[in-house]
Amino acid sequence: MKTIAKWFLIIWSLFCLFGIIIGLLSVSEHTGRMKTDLERGATSIGIGCGMTLWFGLWIALAGPALIIYLVSGRKELVNINIITPRDTHSKWIDRRLSSMQNRITDEDISLCDNCNNPYLKGKDKYCTWCGKKLD
Repeated sequence: MKTIAKWFLIIWSLFCLFGIIIGLLSVSEHTGRMKTDLERGATSIGIGCGMTLWFGLWIALAGPALIIYLVSGRKELVNINIITPRDTHSKWIDRRLSSMQNRITDEDISLCDNCNNPYLKGKDKYCTWCGKKLD
């Protein structure tokens, strides 16, 4: 769908560009023969109406094709990292304790030297909070 919209947009834009150029060239042939200001003014109004018509037709078909081109195609996944605040470390320890069926004693819990948050000795190789390698 994206490829079809892109090529339609390109072909339609070139067609409208050629239409404008051809229109301007045909008007320039006739403006040299005009004698009065009234004829020149009418020609200017006609040129303006013609350009507005070409621009309106171009927008009417190129606008939706551009929108289809922009919203269709591959979508990239966005990775979201959630960082929890440090004051929730007690909840984290409670979850870890309940998952290990309360077999952990106070000697099994230590504090990280870098961020001063708790970790389980022997179980954790890296601090959950700051990512520093533990002893």
